[in-house]
Amino acid sequence: MAFERTAGIGILMACLAIAVAWPATRCTAQHTIVLRDLTLLHNVRVSRIDADGIELSDRQQFLWHEILRGSVDIHQQEEFDRLLAKIGRPLFRIRARMAVDDVGQLQPMADELYAEVRDSRGATLYATSAARFHDRLHRGQRELAAVPLMELLTLREGDSKLARLDSSLGLTFLESGICQQLLPIWFDRSSAAQALQKIRESSVIGATGELLAGAAAVYDSSLQVYAEPGTPGRAVEDWVPILSAQSAWFNGNHAGVLESLQNLPANPVREQEAFALYYEGLALQQLSRDPDGQDATWTLRLLQVPASFQNDFPELSAAAIYHVLLDARIDASTRETLQQELTGRFAATWHGRLFQNQQQRNTR
Repeated sequence: MAFERTAGIGILMACLAIAVAWPATRCTAQHTIVLRDLTLLHNVRVSRIDADGIELSDRQQFLWHEILRGSVDIHQQEEFDRLLAKIGRPLFRIRARMAVDDVGQLQPMADELYAEVRDSRGATLYATSAARFHDRLHRGQRELAAVPLMELLTLREGDSKLARLDSSLGLTFLESGICQQLLPIWFDRSSAAQALQKIRESSVIGATGELLAGAAAVYDSSLQVYAEPGTPGRAVEDWVPILSAQSAWFNGNHAGVLESLQNLPANPVREQEAFALYYEGLALQQLSRDPDGQDATWTLRLLQVPASFQNDFPELSAAAIYHVLLDARIDASTRETLQQELTGRFAATWHGRLFQNQQQRNTR
């Protein structure tokens, strides 16, 4: 009997030891992650899980769209599965569409994912804002595209490493910080005002403080100039002459446009050169209508924009062609050539669409 009691106590103590040791053993178990390219990460440790993905104990990081499935600690598994379903799968579909330039159906997915991750400040929000940016551009909503673009610029300001994602997201930022796909020039005043209001309300942009810097300030100021004529935008480094020229143009001060452009930097960046030609051409076009005004060199200025920048800045090039076509002084041969350019090469631009719509109305 003594032996039985001793054996029973021994078994009980062994069971207790296993019960105590089991949680610790389970929590220190190795994890398994399967990536979408079917790479198997076995015997790894997931040390961080958040809206941007996971980080392993060896500091390797993987974004949610790269992950197919995974097995982690019990106390992590529910959150892992939730974020993979809510973020990883829709983000994978979004990025897959963007990779093949199929952005026509991005809006529902991108807007839904944005609502899920807008309080984060990392790679997932960056990719989601890029998708919303491309969607607005695809639908011809240039001014509204400025809202997610401003969010992208704000996120870049907070974390410079996000710029590594640009090529995979179809984003091209110039040396000045300006986005090549959307120059800070606007054509729809009511949409510019709407965009400016959304920028003011954005929790992403507002999270970094009221004072915008760099390219973000350029976009904000240019929208303000167009949406609220008579209100000069804030001074933004070397962009002051361009913003002043924009303000003068929108307020009908054509001579003031030329005066502002005289203050350009000694070595303006390429996009500033394009802007200067465009606004100089517009101003000279209007001044040439006066008996004592300028000569017809306005055509040379405006047409130099598409001649020099048609590949880099198609929207600005199309705008320059459109304004030349508006002038009755253009000869028939030149008019025909420019119409073919605007309805061919530049058909998908804002002014290309505008011109085609006007032509259709005129033929009815």
